[in-house]
Amino acid sequence: MPLYDYECANCHAVLKDVFQHIQDEPIVHCVACGQNTLKRCICAPLMVLIRGAKTVGSLADRNSSDMSTDERQHALSLQRTQKTEPVRTLPNGMQRIEQTPGYKPWFAHNQTVSNKKINKMTKKQKQKYIITGKTTT
Repeated sequence: MPLYDYECANCHAVLKDVFQHIQDEPIVHCVACGQNTLKRCICAPLMVLIRGAKTVGSLADRNSSDMSTDERQHALSLQRTQKTEPVRTLPNGMQRIEQTPGYKPWFAHNQTVSNKKINKMTKKQKQKYIITGKTTT
């Protein structure tokens, strides 16, 4: 199922990464201002098409064979000098998205219990936690 972003036309609040089925009705109610002014934003899909590569290994082989001898030697020398991860370049037009420290998705802002603890709860305990926001331990 795709992820959608929504923006409020009234207060400009943003909901990011809303997990919905493609046939679901769009969300219209803004929890920030209480108005029915949310609009679905158009954003790029999260998919990558790789020609002819069936595994990561075959993709690496193809990428290394596409490199010139100088590029290959430069990449190997960088790998030898760096003690951390090897340099990974992205294809043209792609950029790496870094999450900010302490990032929480919109639905976890009011979460008072860790996901690990929620996963250990029984079905009845989960229902009570959802309704009351409190745990029974």
